[in-house]
Amino acid sequence: MKTRQGFVSNSSSSSFVVTVKDFPFNIVGKKQLISDEDVETLLRYGFKWSHMCSPISIEENKDWEVDEPTDYLAISVICNQDIVIEFLTQENIPFKGIVHYGHESVFYKKDSPYVLQVRNLGLEYTMYDEFPDFTNLPNIITKIPIKQYTL
Repeated sequence: MKTRQGFVSNSSSSSFVVTVKDFPFNIVGKKQLISDEDVETLLRYGFKWSHMCSPISIEENKDWEVDEPTDYLAISVICNQDIVIEFLTQENIPFKGIVHYGHESVFYKKDSPYVLQVRNLGLEYTMYDEFPDFTNLPNIITKIPIKQYTL
């Protein structure tokens, strides 16, 4: 039996953004970063076009979806962030995400063997009115092998 040691599904919200074209202020012109096939795969999965490039913006803004194609595709989910991560890593589609009410940011680079998880301690501590123990701060960066997301 396989045991997940990374993300655990619960009632928290999570958002993910895939950049379709490079940074919008590039004066040379925009380069497509994922294939048209990847775009179609994401749209079939439930991703929506968005003008928001940051997953935290998706969490905070109810009007993040747009009808016309933009430089970003995004999805917001409740509970199932590990399923979205599994889908994206199996499809080898790079992404950035915010999970567990913003307590962690996650990043995946195409062809990487792991997902990078970074704890957002400020958001975590303010949500629970906790103050950090500055003498014993937790490790905030974890590399999680993508094979942990394969059922």
